[in-house]
Amino acid sequence: MKIKNQIEGEVLYFNEVDSTNKVALTIDAPDKSVIIAKTQTSGRGRLGRIWNSGGDGIYITILLKPKEFNEHFSCLTLLTGIAVARVIEDSLIKWPNDIVVNGKKVSGILVEGTFNGGDLTRIAVGIGINVNDKSFSNELKDKATSLFIIKGKKQNKEEIIGKVLKEFFGLYEVFLKDGFPAIKKEYVEKSATLGREVLIIKDNEKKLGNVIDITENGELIAKIDDKIEILNSGEVSVRGLLGYN
Repeated sequence: MKIKNQIEGEVLYFNEVDSTNKVALTIDAPDKSVIIAKTQTSGRGRLGRIWNSGGDGIYITILLKPKEFNEHFSCLTLLTGIAVARVIEDSLIKWPNDIVVNGKKVSGILVEGTFNGGDLTRIAVGIGINVNDKSFSNELKDKATSLFIIKGKKQNKEEIIGKVLKEFFGLYEVFLKDGFPAIKKEYVEKSATLGREVLIIKDNEKKLGNVIDITENGELIAKIDDKIEILNSGEVSVRGLLGYN
């Protein structure tokens, strides 16, 4: 599947970058361009976590330059999770940004933006997928997996990228028109978090809670200590249900 055929912008290839998101937030490129790197020297996940970025994975960022503000832009992480989960068979989404197979992380998503006078000017939708990694360190082997390990054979990275972009931009058009509520049902169906007891970490305090639902802005609704609370992905971590922290 040709990557260029799936996008309206440019495809920008790099052998090595510090972070594809950093490139996307600074480079002179049109809306809906895609930055692809063979390796990243400073790959990051949510809350500043390090993302292992050797040459076996997919490291891409979709650059968006919205013409007007959409109140649901905070849900782009969830939208991207649906796109990736559609491509990776038998996968689920751990709120808000991890794609897992058999309880192990195979992909992560990081959405960042730049503002000018309070206006959102560009968005970087970063996607990392463990593709042809044959093994992981002792620290990661119980938490991470790859498509190679799952399927037992080498995967075509360009084909996977093309499929992810096709799914993403199809969902994005619906999202721009009708917001996150239009795709919420599919997110719920693919969720590994809803209906589960989870460990919720906020301000270094840990509590057990039961996830009940998700709001139309992508926040979790959880019952904690017999109280209903709304959990924002920028404020909390949800752990403990998938075998990795």
